[in-house]
Amino acid sequence: MPSPCHAAPPHPTISSPPAFVIDHMLIRLGRWLRLCGYDAVWNPALRTRDLIRLANAEQRVFVTCNSHIRDNFPAPTQWVRLTASTPLPQFRELVSRLRLDPSAQAFSRCAVCNHPLVPADPSPAMEARLPPRVRERHPSLWRCESCDRLYWRGSHVERTARLLGLDPREPNGAPQPP
Repeated sequence: MPSPCHAAPPHPTISSPPAFVIDHMLIRLGRWLRLCGYDAVWNPALRTRDLIRLANAEQRVFVTCNSHIRDNFPAPTQWVRLTASTPLPQFRELVSRLRLDPSAQAFSRCAVCNHPLVPADPSPAMEARLPPRVRERHPSLWRCESCDRLYWRGSHVERTARLLGLDPREPNGAPQPP
């Protein structure tokens, strides 16, 4: 019997917002989910069966494009098998099937380590880490408390927002974190 997500997503057992474990073939999709503010993890060193166990243990949705999951691996509790073969259509398929709102928390999570971003307090030490003129052009900065990476709302954010069809502004009109 297919899992609830696979059979008829979205399913009421999926948490809101959902957290994800991403299969090896979909790491770009995983990065985009993080940029949309979703908790998405992957580990290229883990085998597929271990990723499924991780998803089950942490009540995450396992996302894959592997058509042999049910035949060759332990059953994921919650999972989605994507049929699209390239990253952008895969992103759109997942958003549609799980009725995600990718703009709601966009650019609020570290793309590298998956932790939420916090506003960065300007300091000379922090400003010394920025590329030239970033502070002049982008007065608001955010920081990942886990890996200490700095973020700002540069042209890369606007390009990504356009690519993924994100609303680059919060409902009140204020810019979201990068």
